[in-house]
Amino acid sequence: MSTDGHPGQWSFNVRRLNLQVVEAAAKQKGLIIVDATRSGKVYPDSFSRTIPIWATVINRILAPSHPNWDKKLRLPLWISKSERQQIKERLPLFEATLSSQNEDVLSLLQESASLLKKPLRALWVDPTSILPDVLGEDLPFIPIILASVSKPTPTSEPRGNWSYLQGAADDHEAWAYQLTPQLFWGNIEEILGAGPTGCEQRVQVIITRKSRKTVGGMAPNKQERQFIEKKKDKATLIKGSGLVIGSRSEGKPPVCWYKYSAVLNCGCDEYEPQKTEEGCYLHLQIPDGKKDKKALYLALPSAVAFLRKAIETRKEKEVLVHCQQGVNRSVCVCLVGLIVVVNYKGSATELEELGKDEGQLDKYEQRKRYFKAVKHLVLKILRVIQSLRPQANPSRESLKQIFRYLFEYYFTSRDTSHQENS
Repeated sequence: MSTDGHPGQWSFNVRRLNLQVVEAAAKQKGLIIVDATRSGKVYPDSFSRTIPIWATVINRILAPSHPNWDKKLRLPLWISKSERQQIKERLPLFEATLSSQNEDVLSLLQESASLLKKPLRALWVDPTSILPDVLGEDLPFIPIILASVSKPTPTSEPRGNWSYLQGAADDHEAWAYQLTPQLFWGNIEEILGAGPTGCEQRVQVIITRKSRKTVGGMAPNKQERQFIEKKKDKATLIKGSGLVIGSRSEGKPPVCWYKYSAVLNCGCDEYEPQKTEEGCYLHLQIPDGKKDKKALYLALPSAVAFLRKAIETRKEKEVLVHCQQGVNRSVCVCLVGLIVVVNYKGSATELEELGKDEGQLDKYEQRKRYFKAVKHLVLKILRVIQSLRPQANPSRESLKQIFRYLFEYYFTSRDTSHQENS
């Protein structure tokens, strides 16, 4: 999200509409978003630009139903006049981009936004701020308080038996061990009671307990039961494709073979019986998170070959593509399969047809145009997946690897065929 707000890279990300934030702000009449940033800044770019832009676009989209709303772009004081003006000029484009989404997305937006009685507006707070005593229901807007917990320091700062390093909490995938807010607050006394040396081990126990429901005869507490029930995963069928996205539990044998003709495991731990299955099971070595910037890209040729054969030979059963949670890796692999193997909604045809009228463009312009088309198509198919599976949320790094693979798959192969024919 923050890259959308880097200086000179302003945009409105329709892949991450964060409608749950709109709903929470409306119900609670305001909310606080907490983040940290690395050395050299007080506020992350997402606070300075991305969220204020997002709030403004949401307000403008809903403005026809609320003619008295404040639709102005509200940015922090440290954003220059020149940058403010450039962002302001792009607002109609951002608004048009959101308005052009499919009916499912717009329906979700209207459903969440129908709760709003006032426009959204960002306020900024950091460790040096003096909080005003004016926040309350009398405000003409719903406050989105952006709290930066970073204290600017050039290096690590000793504090007793530990050191403060600005921005160390960034990228929670690297340190949270799948700990969710629900699990944290439901087990806060247990986690904090373990102390600094036992905290990590205690978190692992809680995660295991959540996934298995019982460990050592200890039943999950009330909060955990509610969390498990709420988050109980359901596989998602992409209608007309034969492909299903799910989590690891969906691929557990022998039950999975009653429902699926083939199973593609995108990197999570294997169930022992599956290792002996030939032809109808494939395990890809794709680590989760940001640990490897090439693994997904390198695994895609094998994934495409497997899916092509699985789709061609399947009868009435679907093909399951799964990872640990069905959020990132399996979504990416399925997305590529939809384009390359299934030609979902004519996506492959669209890429293959592109360029037939490009004779007058030089090679640089062709590549630039083609990459742009690939990116647009990927995000278009991703929005369809997300309308069916809201938890689908590929990382930025994973999407980059998809862009690269599809660009090379279509553009390079076509370029090579041109050279062979000439």
